[in-house]
Amino acid sequence: NVIRSTRPINDEMAHQLYVLQVLTFNLLEDRMMTKMDPQDQAQRDIIFELRRIAFDVECEPNNSGSIEKRKSMYTRDYKKLGFI
Repeated sequence: NVIRSTRPINDEMAHQLYVLQVLTFNLLEDRMMTKMDPQDQAQRDIIFELRRIAFDVECEPNNSGSIEKRKSMYTRDYKKLGFI
């Protein structure tokens, strides 16, 4: 296994791995750029779970903080995740 090996990777192998990574991400680009349906609860749940895992946040009760503060926090987090 090239990636988990303790030996250094030569320049040619590093380049080939880079090319593979770029091509793999290019295959996923259409899916990445697909707009989310705001009415789809399953998609929203997945994104909330991703945010919770990525930023280790607990579900805030509805009365904690102002609505504007929570919107700002969500916007910041989603921007870090690459959604905005």
